[in-house]
Amino acid sequence: ADGIKDDLDVSVLAQHPQQAENLIFLEVVEKTGIPVVTTVMGRGDIPTNHPLFIGNLGMHGAYAANMAVSNCDVLFSIGTRFNDRITGKLHE
Repeated sequence: ADGIKDDLDVSVLAQHPQQAENLIFLEVVEKTGIPVVTTVMGRGDIPTNHPLFIGNLGMHGAYAANMAVSNCDVLFSIGTRFNDRITGKLHE
């Protein structure tokens, strides 16, 4: 994980891990130090006061979260789908 973080800007986009998986998810996030962005449906997957939580993504999300995803080199997307509320209008 250190090699990834040293060379690349990495973010995690998460939505709805199950409770047992959520503990593993938090452990991985904390060990790697990779910042987390969630969908609106994924809110609560990581505590909103967690230092690695950036915010919600998409049209109802936070500017910082949208910029983190737009500018990252690698995006780990876990349990999400890329609908128009996340991606915007791709045909334009």
